[in-house]
Amino acid sequence: MRILFLDIDGVLNADCDFAKADGTDKKKAPYLQADSGLVYMGISQPRVARLARIVEETGAKIVLVSSWKPWYEDYVHGRPDDHIGRYLVNSLSRKKLRVFGTTQKYEGSCLDRVGGIIGWMDAWNASHPEDPIDGYAILDDDDFEYHQYGLGGHWVRTQFEGASGGLTDEGAGEAIKIILGDSNAPLEKQENLA
Repeated sequence: MRILFLDIDGVLNADCDFAKADGTDKKKAPYLQADSGLVYMGISQPRVARLARIVEETGAKIVLVSSWKPWYEDYVHGRPDDHIGRYLVNSLSRKKLRVFGTTQKYEGSCLDRVGGIIGWMDAWNASHPEDPIDGYAILDDDDFEYHQYGLGGHWVRTQFEGASGGLTDEGAGEAIKIILGDSNAPLEKQENLA
């Protein structure tokens, strides 16, 4: 099993992106307005195409680590979701991508984000000994102290700012190398933080 732990903001968008939930008026709406009044960035289809390249070349499954998880969970479980979860699912499905799972729902600290990733992998490996995780990468623009907790070699850091922000071709290539390079090696020893 190969896994791609995915953050959304700063990976599938950047501060230079303009999008609307329906995919129209890209130059007129730099932010999306949720029913609750929350304002958030849209998703860039060129960045989703780079994500699709990673998935196609590695066979990795997408596991969300993003703050978008609650909206995604609400949408897939039929609860009111402010339309953001539906927008995420639709944005990914344009490139035939789908979310395989999510880490713990709320992550407010470095330990929570790292613990969520490690906990997800530990739970998968314990319940699927016939199909253990043998390669993974983390796409994230924020430093959740991945190096400190032994995940740094799997982290592809993207940038939120600038015209080259978000997932780049180089970042996609790096993620592919990380995932495939780990495919024949055991997971790093990590402290169980979950």
